[in-house]
Amino acid sequence: MFNPLILNNPISRWLIAISLFILTFIAGKVVYWILSRWVKRLTQKTETKLDDIIIDMLEEPFAFAVVLAGARYSLSWLTLPDSIATWPDDAFQFLLAITIAWFAVRLYDALQQNYLVPLTQGAQSDFYTQFVPVLDTGIRLGGWVAG
Repeated sequence: MFNPLILNNPISRWLIAISLFILTFIAGKVVYWILSRWVKRLTQKTETKLDDIIIDMLEEPFAFAVVLAGARYSLSWLTLPDSIATWPDDAFQFLLAITIAWFAVRLYDALQQNYLVPLTQGAQSDFYTQFVPVLDTGIRLGGWVAG
């Protein structure tokens, strides 16, 4: 059977990797759908609002993390040249750190809007109304820099 090589990989390996990559996007959409429909519906039945906030902020970063993991797995089917062999792992680590920072900043934003801002609206002092934006900027910047 004729099976030419592309970057030292037979076409069959490329087809497997591309198929897995496409399935990964579908899996990411399914995970997002499950979190946004079923899990969110379950958390709305509880009395606390915190679990609703966490699930709402977790949906997109978690679905993206599923796509990242699938992309990394699909690339493992290929034998990459030595000159670029470390690029996928480095990119995966970078994107995973960004995804975690994305979740952390989103979670902080939601917690701030639902808990911290209402606390400061009832305060008589200007200190709180001036302190919250500074705290907000500092934590957001710190979250992205840490990521």
